[in-house]
Amino acid sequence: PSSIDPGPFDAAWLAGRRWFRSKTRPLRDVTIYDAAPLTDDGVLLVLAASFTDGGQERYLVPAVDGPTGRREAADGDGLWQAMVAALSEGPLRLAGRRGGFELQPGPALARLLPGGGAEAAELTERGMGVEQSNTSVRLGDRLMLKIYRLLEPGINPEVELLELLTERGFAHAPLAAGDIRYLAD
Repeated sequence: PSSIDPGPFDAAWLAGRRWFRSKTRPLRDVTIYDAAPLTDDGVLLVLAASFTDGGQERYLVPAVDGPTGRREAADGDGLWQAMVAALSEGPLRLAGRRGGFELQPGPALARLLPGGGAEAAELTERGMGVEQSNTSVRLGDRLMLKIYRLLEPGINPEVELLELLTERGFAHAPLAAGDIRYLAD
């Protein structure tokens, strides 16, 4: 990415996102805690939301640099495709300033995306409008990218369970294609 300026990612912007969990807590400020480049104009940002009570939360915001500055990624920007393409090249680590993102292909990625990154670049990106605290994007007709916005320590239980069910051949749950984890320094 051309810069690490936060762009529109200030306290009012973050508080207005549907996936922001602490809507009842007064925000003091929002800063970029970490940033890892993914494409020439795309970056995975970790925003630190600091509260007036002294607490802090970290949120993942995939973002793109455009003609009007940095903004949250949207369908058609190609960042969702790039995330899946990078995952298909894994295991891989994207270095940030304070940590990084570990991309780990899952047990079903080769079956779901046999053409790897080249095939990922051809998939249509469509956000699913029934979101709550996360972001889900359909890629083509066979993949769903789920972005857990609030970063919490440890492996997400949903990811862990889907990986186990996929490894065991359970046919009544979605297949786990892989995961991307943020690792602080």
